[in-house]
Amino acid sequence: MSYHQLVETLTDSKVYRNRKKVKSSNSGDIHTISIRKSDNRWCCSCKGWIFTYQKKGGDCGHIAEIKRVYGDRSKVDQILAKVAQFTETLNGGMPTLAALKLWLGIRDEAEMLHLYLENEGKATEAVSLASAISSIKTKLSMVLA
Repeated sequence: MSYHQLVETLTDSKVYRNRKKVKSSNSGDIHTISIRKSDNRWCCSCKGWIFTYQKKGGDCGHIAEIKRVYGDRSKVDQILAKVAQFTETLNGGMPTLAALKLWLGIRDEAEMLHLYLENEGKATEAVSLASAISSIKTKLSMVLA
């Protein structure tokens, strides 16, 4: 499990894109992590970022941890492999309950990795992962309907 648990994916606003509500496993606090459109800078809704890092530059602990975890190439490859394996399994007609449990186990990591890739300018991988996530969600909705 990653340091941050995905709580909700939010729609883009006029100022921010790639907005995700995440829950810190250390404090249990919920913060919104996003990228500011004007300067492509990582942003966080925590008090530390708002009152310190926004003015001085740098990252709060929440952003730093996301960058550390998802900046590890072996972790990226591991998550991409899980998504690919799940897609193959789902295409093979996995039972509904098993499919849902498996997806819930990898969804947060896949969504957070997508946030990291897109915010770090790794567009090709981000688009590929977003496509896989979208395809999985579509297939699961058909299976669960």
